[in-house]
Amino acid sequence: MSDATSKPALLERATAELHAARTLAADPLAGPRCAAPHLWQLWQLLAVLSRGEVPTELDAPATDWLSPTHLALIPEALHASLGADLQAARAHAQAGVDASPELQLSRPRTLLAQLRALSRVLDAIAAELGGAELAGRLRLRWLARAAVGLAGATALLLVAWRPWQAEDIGPWRAAYYPSKIFEGRPDIRRVRDLAFDWIDQPPTESIPSDFYSARFDTCLVIDEATEVSLMLVSDNGSRLFIDGEERIDNWAPRRPTVTPRSRIGVAGATVPLEAGVHHLRVEYFEDRDAAQLHLTASFDEETPPAPIPAERLIFPGLEFDEDDPCGG
Repeated sequence: MSDATSKPALLERATAELHAARTLAADPLAGPRCAAPHLWQLWQLLAVLSRGEVPTELDAPATDWLSPTHLALIPEALHASLGADLQAARAHAQAGVDASPELQLSRPRTLLAQLRALSRVLDAIAAELGGAELAGRLRLRWLARAAVGLAGATALLLVAWRPWQAEDIGPWRAAYYPSKIFEGRPDIRRVRDLAFDWIDQPPTESIPSDFYSARFDTCLVIDEATEVSLMLVSDNGSRLFIDGEERIDNWAPRRPTVTPRSRIGVAGATVPLEAGVHHLRVEYFEDRDAAQLHLTASFDEETPPAPIPAERLIFPGLEFDEDDPCGG
């Protein structure tokens, strides 16, 4: 696949795979094993972007996958571990969920170092394709900072356990419905941020632990025109609307991706916003088994993504005008 017009789309896909791999590799509840499918998909996309195709022999050396210029961006000290992890991830993907023996990968710190190197390759490809404009739009540097090592864990350990949020404070209005399609009487609460790990517990006392949905609304204050990079991680589906326009689609039902009970999906977007107040709405549905929802944002390239600070948000009220949620 060498058509240059298709490469920006491939770059978007590769960026999403990179972020998913790094998020899972840094998460103590998931780890390298869960990141393996995304690592393998990322490597194949890099081959197409770098050399125009995936090698016929999938166990070919790295020199057959990446151009010399791009390969030079990966430290030689990582070549052996990266090659071994890629082949293990490939073999596991071909064998399926019941692969035997157990998938063995490098420890999280090593895998994260590999992914940082691959992010530099993506950054270089973005610059080659579209210069600084495309590289900035994809926020590859932002994504390269998105996952953190276990020893320096920060707010982007997205699927780490956290206590229940207090329900009487916070800038988000939460409406939980006892069905997957926003039907039934909602249980309305206030929450601090969208960083939930319900696991197999119900979100509230009146809502079942499976087959429910939720809407979360708030008003985002932007002092000066800027680009905001946002990311949704959820099990099951989620989507983000800004001022009524869908900006992130992470909605489609998914088959198990990590374990038979896990259906984690990751999607993101970089959105230009004018100065003013903007309505944010996140919609979520839970099918069955494990449940989680995380929204993070970065307001500049130097800041790692994290839950949106409360001081940037205004509570829209328990009842508000759907046509003008942030009015008044």
